Amino acid sequence: MGAGGFMKILTRILTLIYMAMLCYVSIQPGPVGKGADTVRQVVNNILHIPAYGLLVFLIIKSFPKFKHIYIASFLFAVAFGVFNEYLQSFVPGRYPSIMDVLLNGIGSLIVALFYAKRRRVDQRP
Repeated sequence: MGAGGFMKILTRILTLIYMAMLCYVSIQPGPVGKGADTVRQVVNNILHIPAYGLLVFLIIKSFPKFKHIYIASFLFAVAFGVFNEYLQSFVPGRYPSIMDVLLNGIGSLIVALFYAKRRRVDQRP
């Protein structure tokens, strides 16, 4: 196996580990009661954007030769975010949120569009 094959496998393993970490963070019990810190909630919500952008980046790097990787990585990341929100419905103090899904989608879309545009520019004669 060459260096390229090793890096592809390593990137795929890192992607799976990152997805497991996102699931782990998502299923941590939330604060119970009305005392949830508003600043903490806003920061946590905003962190969805880079978190899912990073997921798209890792997926793109894991499958660089896949023809429609930008669309596929975006759709996969959004579906994964929906799955995580569903998991939260079973965790005390947590609940599924459409806003979180939208923020996941925004982060995913930003990175997917960035790489799609970059690829188009790189392919110009």
